[in-house]
Amino acid sequence: MPFTFIEIESRKNKTIPALFIFLVGFYFLGFYILAALIRGYFFLSAFVSGRGFFYFTVEEFVYILLASLAAAGLQWYFTAYAMVDRLIETMEASVPDKQDSYHQMFSNVVEEVGVATGGRNIEAVVLPTVALNAFSVSDFNGRCCIGVTEGLLARLNRAQLEAVVGHEAAHIVAGDTLIKTVSVSLFGIYGAILRGCAKSFEQSGVSGKRGGGHPLIILIYAVSLILYGICKLVSMFISRECEYRADATAVRLVRDPLSLAQALYTIGRKWRGGGMGYEYLESLFISNPNYSALDEEETVIADLFSTHPPLRKRIQALTGMVHIDEGVLEREIDKARKPRSPLQEAPPLIPETLWYAIHNGQWQGPYPAAELLQLPWLVQDTFIRKEGSQKTALLYEEREILDAAAVDGGSSTDMPCPRCRQALHRVTYEGAPVYHCALCKGYLTPQEKMPAIIMRQDQGYSDNLIRQAAKLQEMLARGRFPDKLKVIYELPCPKCAVKMMRSFYNLAYPVEVDKCMRCNLIWFDRDELELLQYLIEKVTGQIV
Repeated sequence: MPFTFIEIESRKNKTIPALFIFLVGFYFLGFYILAALIRGYFFLSAFVSGRGFFYFTVEEFVYILLASLAAAGLQWYFTAYAMVDRLIETMEASVPDKQDSYHQMFSNVVEEVGVATGGRNIEAVVLPTVALNAFSVSDFNGRCCIGVTEGLLARLNRAQLEAVVGHEAAHIVAGDTLIKTVSVSLFGIYGAILRGCAKSFEQSGVSGKRGGGHPLIILIYAVSLILYGICKLVSMFISRECEYRADATAVRLVRDPLSLAQALYTIGRKWRGGGMGYEYLESLFISNPNYSALDEEETVIADLFSTHPPLRKRIQALTGMVHIDEGVLEREIDKARKPRSPLQEAPPLIPETLWYAIHNGQWQGPYPAAELLQLPWLVQDTFIRKEGSQKTALLYEEREILDAAAVDGGSSTDMPCPRCRQALHRVTYEGAPVYHCALCKGYLTPQEKMPAIIMRQDQGYSDNLIRQAAKLQEMLARGRFPDKLKVIYELPCPKCAVKMMRSFYNLAYPVEVDKCMRCNLIWFDRDELELLQYLIEKVTGQIV
């Protein structure tokens, strides 16, 4: 039977009041038990008279009901206030960066799909994680947002991204997003509390401490379990069928079932965000961030308590529209993948010229320009001269080197390179805005841009860089690499001038970088950023 807009509105109108009734019922039960315990503790005559602890007059019953309505109303009011902003802040999502080509593409797609839904104003946000997922949120004022992760932006092409956005827009139009947003806002937080209590119990079991079994923690766990159970009961009203309907509506919006099937298949094979701390919001996402065996079942229990239907069934429904099987789907995904830009060996900056530089009162050199600019003691006002010439000049006055810097383009900034002290240029790397030194070829990257850069595969790798990576991996395999780099503070941060900490990017990928903890900036010397990308892709099997 077709699902009409009349049925959509009817279901939405019934479900929202049902959520409030659930909330009132919970408070009524809690206040009823609490009142009985208080009366029994302070007024033993109630028990002696034979009425019992749980007997209340009609007037007392009304007072409990009014208190329950007031408490539920207050929670509802404060939950509904700035509901979208709070959820976005919880997930640490942000508006797309206009200087990021991937973000700009996403913004354009959301705008186009919004027009296709009848001109609905839909906001776009981006989640800074390498996970692959998408979500939508909305509120009673008609405000709605569609968000995607950096990993999803990096791995999907434009057509696949349009299909995913179409799916989330379908939820918004149908009213599913509003119901889910209200549900997780009211009750979802208790899922996080449950996990925190469970972790406390586990730690107490391992350590032998009794703190995890404290009566207060047990009480909090019990209350959270009840409230989270209410959240799960909402799934009885928001059936798994709404995901199938959103898939079907997305196909009507973008007219491309194959791209949506490819997107769901790609999401299903990658990390979807489990362990990031917002798993209790799973009903908002296109796919459950935490893998759940229940999601892949087709039983009555799964229909009632699982937030998402089996991915394979959704993919089969979509591929059935274009009459292909899974094997063909994989080949189509490979064909749809954007090829990397070819990268040749970078020639030396100024191979025909050698330079001398004064250090500690002595001329040092000669050095090729690239090697000269890597010297740790070289600063802007260091005296330099060409080989075979007695004419000296300060580094920043030497036009030949400054002209080489201009080749890389990009708008100049007032931040100096920590190595060669020349002005950094604002450029794009893998579509993301970063800062680059055209002389020493280093990159200054905001920490929040790293998930995007790591996941994107626009740029290829030179043979020289691949050899560097192989050598580093061989050293690691033989145990010749130090377990821990001695932390040193050497280079000044281009933004705040505080010395940056030089250490490994992380222990899994021990590429040495300089980090400013105050500004959340990372400085990569020449080839370090590309080396890190290559190692991550090599280890995770993403080299294509």
